[in-house]
Amino acid sequence: MALSGSHPNADKKSGPFRSTGQVGGAAIDTSKFHAGVRALFTYWRRIHPPEGLPGRKHFDPAAVVPLLPNIVLAEVQREPLRFRYRLLGSRVDSVAGKNLSGQWLDEAYARFPNASVLLAEYAKVVETGQPIWRRGEPRVVPEPECRTIEVLRLPLAADGKTIDIVLCLTLYFDSAGQPLESIAYRALGYGSAESARLR
Repeated sequence: MALSGSHPNADKKSGPFRSTGQVGGAAIDTSKFHAGVRALFTYWRRIHPPEGLPGRKHFDPAAVVPLLPNIVLAEVQREPLRFRYRLLGSRVDSVAGKNLSGQWLDEAYARFPNASVLLAEYAKVVETGQPIWRRGEPRVVPEPECRTIEVLRLPLAADGKTIDIVLCLTLYFDSAGQPLESIAYRALGYGSAESARLR
């Protein structure tokens, strides 16, 4: 589950899962996944109950400790469909430049032109009940050293059907494909504040 090491693929792709394994009838190709992303996806599949999707009660943070700095849990509100950060790992907060826990995503990223695309990714997980994986340019990352992200979004449902949590893992890479281990801690839109080591 270690997140160290360069990204295994220089090309940036996104799209449906395509080969090994089945989730809800969808073929899934994990061969291009970073090892950390693959670890979370494998764990998510393992905690599936006999029927339906796993819920928050099935997710044990102790089982994925090396991934926790990059983990996000987002609550789902319906009518209207909105998303609110419930928990964010320390690395996610550091890249964002502040603690976003408890904030609505549409409000937290209101000034970002690509925010609607990010929200559409969350909405697609809720609407389809399927995982989403993407590797490419960041949508809303204010850290200039971050040139590429790899993100996995997974549905969780307390009743096995109605998705109420989106479990996410986001990895950050520089222009050379190396993981960002340290960044300049910066408040959104206000420039560098202090140097921080990510753990």
